[in-house]
Amino acid sequence: MWYWVKKIEGIFYIPLIPMYLAYWKIRNITFHFRCKSCGNPWLFLDLRTMRHGVCEGCLQRTLFSDNQTEAQKIIFEEVGLTKVKPEFDWLFERMAKKAQSGKSLDVGCQTAYMFTKFRCPRELLYGIDLTSSPLKLAAQNFPGANLCQADASLIPYRDDTFDHLFCTEVLEHIFNAESVLKDCYRVLKPGGSAFLTVPNGRGVAGKYMVAHIRFYTYKSLTKMVETAGFEIVDGKKYGLYIPFISSTSVMFSYILGRRLPFDSLLWQIRMPEGLSYNFYVECRKPVKTTI
Repeated sequence: MWYWVKKIEGIFYIPLIPMYLAYWKIRNITFHFRCKSCGNPWLFLDLRTMRHGVCEGCLQRTLFSDNQTEAQKIIFEEVGLTKVKPEFDWLFERMAKKAQSGKSLDVGCQTAYMFTKFRCPRELLYGIDLTSSPLKLAAQNFPGANLCQADASLIPYRDDTFDHLFCTEVLEHIFNAESVLKDCYRVLKPGGSAFLTVPNGRGVAGKYMVAHIRFYTYKSLTKMVETAGFEIVDGKKYGLYIPFISSTSVMFSYILGRRLPFDSLLWQIRMPEGLSYNFYVECRKPVKTTI
């Protein structure tokens, strides 16, 4: 069902393309009319592929190749700064409130958007990402924060370093998510908190958004988290996706640079798993007890 929803939505968005082209031009955001790999001239049929410059066929071949670094670069290397993320702002703000003291690490930070939710000294904020261009933007906008280019499965910090760790909308993009979670566990202090989000692998956000190669149910996500050694503290299946309306509200929020009045209500509402947009898990690294 969701496959056809996204295809039909794509047709409805075609009249919005001139508005988006004007917006991207004003903001100096890169976009493409042809696929950079095969020359496919039909990118304008999907606004997302115009931003990446790679058609869906070439993107899928790259995503499932052995060169994951190249795949991540295609999707994320040209990411620009974002003023709002209506689907996640309400959740990011809640997570940041729980992590205002101690060191925090954002795994897969891109332009470090999460840091906009913190009020603590920037020297306590750390971020890693596989691609370099988003990190350069992050460094310009968050001087004093600790940023470095690194693989999330080989986090370049010592054991038991961080009080809090964030890994949001990352695990669906990588094959070795289990290794990433194990390294997240390693660098987190005993008693430290980790906050994770992934799209519902059976919903529209999981299967039919760009560049997802792992598809999680809530049960498979929590099982993977517990296998890595974490204790689950809290979890949530959330987000109401109304075809065309939900994604259109996100588009206009990005263009206007502010959340629309009903955005928070739409995205934070708890939903049955079959209808939910995303999963959220808060977990902790157990404190070892000695007898």
